Amino acid sequence: MPRLIFAATFILLAPLTVQADIQPQSGTWASAVEFVDQTGCPPQMVTQLQANMAGGHVGPIIFPEPFDPVALQGADIQFTWTKLDENVWQGVFSDISDSGMGDIIAVSKSVVTVVDPTHIEQDAEMNVTLPEAMAKMAGMASSTCVVRSKVFHARQP
Repeated sequence: MPRLIFAATFILLAPLTVQADIQPQSGTWASAVEFVDQTGCPPQMVTQLQANMAGGHVGPIIFPEPFDPVALQGADIQFTWTKLDENVWQGVFSDISDSGMGDIIAVSKSVVTVVDPTHIEQDAEMNVTLPEAMAKMAGMASSTCVVRSKVFHARQP
């Protein structure tokens, strides 16, 4: 009887076991960026951002095991990554540069979700705060501009 109880307990608890994170396959990956929306940005900045997002990127990516989203970032940008949940990471990058009129502060946040071994989705938001005088010259109602986009990464056959 104790064996039967042990077996029944094991069967009932089996679905509660934690699944491992999905490991993306290394290889050639294509990325496509989709502009979602913006808040507070001057029209000329929005046009430039949309033009920069067009076209996407194709290239080799070697993913470390276990997966680390650092493989998705450009070599010149260093995000600080935190795991939020199974297959979900958040990265934050901030930069301050002197414009001569004051500091320009850019903060990028990115949430990466591994959908399956060949698909990764990324929600990105960039907040740019300009010096007040520069924001007025650009015709902004406030000194902060927020841009949101979505990036779709897909492994190529």
